[in-house]
Amino acid sequence: MLSRTVRVCGCLVAAALLGGCSRESQSVIRSKLGKLAPKASEQGVPEGGWTPEAIAADPAGYLQHADGAIGTQIEGRRQKLAQLATTRASIDARAQALNTKVSDAENVIKRLTAATQRAEDEDNWPVKMAGRTFDQAQADAVRQSLTQFVADRQDLVRAYRDALNRVNATESKLKADIEQLSRMREKISLDMERVKLNQGLAELGDLHRTETELASFAKTLADISDEAMLGRLGSFDKATEAVDAESLLRVGQ
Repeated sequence: MLSRTVRVCGCLVAAALLGGCSRESQSVIRSKLGKLAPKASEQGVPEGGWTPEAIAADPAGYLQHADGAIGTQIEGRRQKLAQLATTRASIDARAQALNTKVSDAENVIKRLTAATQRAEDEDNWPVKMAGRTFDQAQADAVRQSLTQFVADRQDLVRAYRDALNRVNATESKLKADIEQLSRMREKISLDMERVKLNQGLAELGDLHRTETELASFAKTLADISDEAMLGRLGSFDKATEAVDAESLLRVGQ
Protein backbone atom coordinates (compact mmCIF):
# COMPACT_ATOMS: atom_id res chain seq x y z
CA MET A 1 0.00 0.00 0.00
CA LEU A 2 2.84 2.39 0.93
CA SER A 3 4.65 1.57 -2.30
CA ARG A 4 1.54 2.39 -4.33
CA THR A 5 1.08 5.70 -2.48
CA VAL A 6 4.68 6.65 -3.17
CA ARG A 7 4.23 5.89 -6.85
CA VAL A 8 1.08 8.00 -7.07
CA CYS A 9 2.76 10.89 -5.24
CA GLY A 10 5.68 10.60 -7.62
CA CYS A 11 3.30 10.88 -10.57
CA LEU A 12 1.70 14.03 -9.11
CA VAL A 13 5.06 15.65 -8.49
CA ALA A 14 6.23 14.81 -12.00
CA ALA A 15 3.04 16.26 -13.44
CA ALA A 16 3.56 19.48 -11.51
CA LEU A 17 7.09 19.74 -12.86
CA LEU A 18 6.01 19.43 -16.47
CA GLY A 19 5.17 23.08 -16.74
CA GLY A 20 8.72 24.14 -15.96
CA CYS A 21 10.54 21.64 -18.16
CA SER A 22 11.72 21.80 -21.74
CA ARG A 23 9.70 19.94 -24.37
CA GLU A 24 12.28 17.15 -24.41
CA SER A 25 12.15 16.81 -20.63
CA GLN A 26 8.36 16.88 -20.69
CA SER A 27 8.37 14.01 -23.19
CA VAL A 28 10.61 11.93 -20.94
CA ILE A 29 8.45 12.64 -17.88
CA ARG A 30 5.24 11.81 -19.75
CA SER A 31 6.80 8.52 -20.87
CA LYS A 32 7.60 7.62 -17.28
CA LEU A 33 4.13 8.68 -16.14
CA GLY A 34 2.58 6.43 -18.79
CA LYS A 35 4.45 3.45 -17.36
CA LEU A 36 3.35 4.26 -13.81
CA ALA A 37 -0.31 4.95 -14.61
CA PRO A 38 -2.71 2.05 -15.30
CA LYS A 39 -3.61 1.40 -18.92
CA ALA A 40 -6.97 2.67 -20.14
CA SER A 41 -8.17 -0.87 -20.86
CA GLU A 42 -7.44 -1.83 -17.24
CA GLN A 43 -9.11 1.18 -15.64
CA GLY A 44 -12.64 -0.05 -16.35
CA VAL A 45 -12.12 -3.41 -14.62
CA PRO A 46 -11.94 -3.49 -10.82
CA GLU A 47 -8.94 -5.05 -9.18
CA GLY A 48 -9.79 -8.72 -8.85
CA GLY A 49 -12.25 -8.59 -11.77
CA TRP A 50 -16.02 -8.23 -11.85
CA THR A 51 -16.86 -10.18 -8.72
CA PRO A 52 -20.43 -10.17 -7.37
CA GLU A 53 -19.32 -7.49 -4.88
CA ALA A 54 -17.77 -5.35 -7.61
CA ILE A 55 -20.88 -5.64 -9.76
CA ALA A 56 -23.11 -4.68 -6.82
CA ALA A 57 -20.91 -1.66 -6.11
CA ASP A 58 -20.92 -0.41 -9.70
CA PRO A 59 -23.68 -2.00 -11.80
CA ALA A 60 -23.51 0.77 -14.42
CA GLY A 61 -19.78 0.23 -14.88
CA TYR A 62 -20.26 -3.49 -15.18
CA LEU A 63 -23.04 -3.11 -17.74
CA GLN A 64 -20.81 -0.92 -19.91
CA HIS A 65 -18.06 -3.51 -19.63
CA ALA A 66 -20.46 -6.35 -20.50
CA ASP A 67 -21.83 -4.50 -23.52
CA GLY A 68 -18.33 -4.04 -24.89
CA ALA A 69 -17.39 -7.65 -24.15
CA ILE A 70 -20.50 -8.91 -25.93
CA GLY A 71 -19.69 -6.74 -28.95
CA THR A 72 -16.19 -8.20 -29.06
CA GLN A 73 -17.53 -11.76 -28.91
CA ILE A 74 -20.06 -11.12 -31.69
CA GLU A 75 -17.42 -9.55 -33.92
CA GLY A 76 -15.03 -12.43 -33.28
CA ARG A 77 -17.66 -14.91 -34.40
CA ARG A 78 -18.48 -12.89 -37.50
CA GLN A 79 -14.81 -12.97 -38.43
CA LYS A 80 -14.77 -16.73 -37.94
CA LEU A 81 -17.82 -17.07 -40.19
CA ALA A 82 -16.06 -15.06 -42.90
CA GLN A 83 -13.01 -17.33 -42.60
CA LEU A 84 -15.24 -20.39 -42.80
CA ALA A 85 -16.85 -19.10 -46.00
CA THR A 86 -13.40 -18.88 -47.61
CA THR A 87 -12.47 -22.31 -46.27
CA ARG A 88 -15.71 -23.82 -47.54
CA ALA A 89 -15.11 -22.45 -51.04
CA SER A 90 -11.61 -23.94 -51.10
CA ILE A 91 -12.75 -27.34 -49.84
CA ASP A 92 -15.70 -27.38 -52.26
CA ALA A 93 -13.45 -26.64 -55.22
CA ARG A 94 -10.93 -29.33 -54.27
CA ALA A 95 -13.63 -31.87 -53.44
CA GLN A 96 -15.42 -31.31 -56.75
CA ALA A 97 -12.16 -31.66 -58.69
CA LEU A 98 -11.34 -34.89 -56.89
CA ASN A 99 -14.85 -36.28 -57.33
CA THR A 100 -14.71 -35.50 -61.05
CA LYS A 101 -11.45 -37.42 -61.43
CA VAL A 102 -12.77 -40.38 -59.48
CA SER A 103 -15.97 -40.37 -61.52
CA ASP A 104 -13.98 -40.23 -64.77
CA ALA A 105 -11.90 -43.21 -63.65
CA GLU A 106 -14.99 -45.18 -62.66
CA ASN A 107 -16.59 -44.38 -66.02
CA VAL A 108 -13.52 -45.61 -67.90
CA ILE A 109 -13.54 -48.82 -65.82
CA LYS A 110 -17.20 -49.37 -66.66
CA ARG A 111 -16.72 -48.77 -70.39
CA LEU A 112 -13.56 -50.88 -70.58
CA THR A 113 -15.21 -53.71 -68.66
CA ALA A 114 -18.13 -53.72 -71.09
CA ALA A 115 -15.77 -53.66 -74.06
CA THR A 116 -13.62 -56.52 -72.80
CA GLN A 117 -16.70 -58.57 -71.95
CA ARG A 118 -17.92 -58.24 -75.55
CA ALA A 119 -14.45 -59.16 -76.84
CA GLU A 120 -14.42 -62.29 -74.67
CA ASP A 121 -17.95 -63.26 -75.66
CA GLU A 122 -17.24 -62.77 -79.35
CA ASP A 123 -13.56 -63.78 -79.17
CA ASN A 124 -12.79 -60.53 -80.93
CA TRP A 125 -9.52 -59.06 -79.66
CA PRO A 126 -8.11 -56.43 -79.41
CA VAL A 127 -10.76 -53.98 -78.18
CA LYS A 128 -10.93 -50.36 -79.30
CA MET A 129 -11.75 -47.50 -76.97
CA ALA A 130 -11.25 -43.72 -77.31
CA GLY A 131 -9.15 -44.24 -80.40
CA ARG A 132 -6.85 -46.79 -78.73
CA THR A 133 -6.57 -50.55 -78.95
CA PHE A 134 -6.00 -52.94 -76.07
CA ASP A 135 -5.25 -56.62 -76.01
CA GLN A 136 -6.54 -58.64 -73.08
CA ALA A 137 -3.43 -58.16 -70.92
CA GLN A 138 -3.37 -54.42 -71.53
CA ALA A 139 -7.08 -54.05 -70.78
CA ASP A 140 -6.71 -55.96 -67.53
CA ALA A 141 -3.71 -53.81 -66.54
CA VAL A 142 -5.64 -50.59 -67.21
CA ARG A 143 -8.65 -51.75 -65.20
CA GLN A 144 -6.43 -52.82 -62.31
CA SER A 145 -4.61 -49.50 -62.29
CA LEU A 146 -7.81 -47.48 -62.46
CA THR A 147 -9.39 -49.52 -59.66
CA GLN A 148 -6.34 -48.79 -57.51
CA PHE A 149 -6.52 -45.12 -58.53
CA VAL A 150 -10.09 -44.90 -57.21
CA ALA A 151 -9.33 -46.89 -54.03
CA ASP A 152 -6.31 -44.71 -53.18
CA ARG A 153 -8.49 -41.60 -53.14
CA GLN A 154 -11.38 -42.81 -51.02
CA ASP A 155 -9.74 -41.64 -47.76
CA LEU A 156 -9.35 -38.16 -49.19
CA VAL A 157 -12.93 -38.14 -50.49
CA ARG A 158 -14.11 -38.96 -46.95
CA ALA A 159 -11.75 -36.35 -45.48
CA TYR A 160 -13.29 -33.63 -47.64
CA ARG A 161 -16.79 -34.77 -46.71
CA ASP A 162 -15.92 -34.77 -43.01
CA ALA A 163 -14.30 -31.35 -43.32
CA LEU A 164 -17.45 -29.89 -44.87
CA ASN A 165 -19.53 -31.46 -42.11
CA ARG A 166 -17.28 -29.78 -39.54
CA VAL A 167 -17.65 -26.46 -41.34
CA ASN A 168 -21.44 -26.82 -41.28
CA ALA A 169 -21.48 -27.70 -37.58
CA THR A 170 -19.14 -24.85 -36.68
CA GLU A 171 -21.17 -22.34 -38.70
CA SER A 172 -24.36 -23.43 -36.94
CA LYS A 173 -22.66 -23.09 -33.56
CA LEU A 174 -21.29 -19.63 -34.33
CA LYS A 175 -24.66 -18.39 -35.62
CA ALA A 176 -26.44 -19.75 -32.53
CA ASP A 177 -23.86 -18.01 -30.33
CA ILE A 178 -24.42 -14.71 -32.13
CA GLU A 179 -28.17 -14.97 -31.59
CA GLN A 180 -27.69 -15.72 -27.89
CA LEU A 181 -25.16 -12.92 -27.47
CA SER A 182 -27.49 -10.50 -29.24
CA ARG A 183 -30.29 -11.38 -26.82
CA MET A 184 -27.89 -10.86 -23.91
CA ARG A 185 -26.96 -7.47 -25.34
CA GLU A 186 -30.61 -6.45 -25.59
CA LYS A 187 -31.11 -7.32 -21.92
CA ILE A 188 -27.94 -5.42 -20.98
CA SER A 189 -29.30 -2.40 -22.85
CA LEU A 190 -32.57 -2.54 -20.91
CA ASP A 191 -30.66 -2.89 -17.63
CA MET A 192 -28.56 0.16 -18.51
CA GLU A 193 -31.71 2.21 -19.03
CA ARG A 194 -33.02 1.11 -15.65
CA VAL A 195 -29.79 2.19 -13.98
CA LYS A 196 -29.96 5.57 -15.74
CA LEU A 197 -33.49 6.03 -14.38
CA ASN A 198 -32.21 5.19 -10.88
CA GLN A 199 -34.53 2.21 -10.68
CA GLY A 200 -31.76 -0.05 -9.44
CA LEU A 201 -31.28 -3.68 -10.26
CA ALA A 202 -32.84 -6.39 -8.18
CA GLU A 203 -31.26 -9.11 -10.32
CA LEU A 204 -27.60 -8.47 -9.51
CA GLY A 205 -27.12 -12.23 -9.31
CA ASP A 206 -28.19 -12.42 -12.94
CA LEU A 207 -25.46 -9.95 -13.85
CA HIS A 208 -22.82 -12.15 -12.29
CA ARG A 209 -24.18 -15.11 -14.22
CA THR A 210 -23.84 -12.97 -17.35
CA GLU A 211 -20.16 -12.44 -16.52
CA THR A 212 -19.72 -16.20 -16.16
CA GLU A 213 -21.42 -16.76 -19.52
CA LEU A 214 -19.20 -14.18 -21.19
CA ALA A 215 -16.12 -15.97 -19.89
CA SER A 216 -17.48 -19.21 -21.34
CA PHE A 217 -18.18 -17.57 -24.73
CA ALA A 218 -14.64 -16.16 -24.79
CA LYS A 219 -13.15 -19.61 -24.15
CA THR A 220 -15.36 -21.21 -26.80
CA LEU A 221 -14.24 -18.69 -29.42
CA ALA A 222 -10.58 -19.19 -28.51
CA ASP A 223 -11.00 -22.97 -28.87
CA ILE A 224 -12.33 -22.74 -32.43
CA SER A 225 -9.10 -23.15 -34.36
CA ASP A 226 -8.83 -24.14 -38.02
CA GLU A 227 -7.64 -27.63 -37.08
CA ALA A 228 -10.49 -28.07 -34.59
CA MET A 229 -12.97 -27.07 -37.29
CA LEU A 230 -11.57 -29.07 -40.15
CA GLY A 231 -9.27 -31.72 -38.81
CA ARG A 232 -6.22 -32.69 -40.80
CA LEU A 233 -6.95 -33.11 -44.50
CA GLY A 234 -3.44 -34.29 -45.15
CA SER A 235 -1.75 -33.87 -48.48
CA PHE A 236 -3.71 -32.43 -51.39
CA ASP A 237 -1.24 -33.81 -53.94
CA LYS A 238 -3.57 -36.55 -55.19
CA ALA A 239 -6.48 -34.10 -55.35
CA THR A 240 -4.59 -31.67 -57.58
CA GLU A 241 -3.27 -34.14 -60.14
CA ALA A 242 -4.15 -33.33 -63.73
CA VAL A 243 -5.96 -36.55 -64.62
CA ASP A 244 -8.60 -36.99 -67.32
CA ALA A 245 -10.18 -39.92 -69.08
CA GLU A 246 -7.71 -39.70 -71.97
CA SER A 247 -4.67 -39.90 -69.71
CA LEU A 248 -6.24 -42.72 -67.70
CA LEU A 249 -6.42 -44.85 -70.82
CA ARG A 250 -2.65 -44.53 -71.25
CA VAL A 251 -2.13 -46.64 -68.09
CA GLY A 252 -0.54 -49.94 -69.09
CA GLN A 253 0.32 -48.70 -72.60
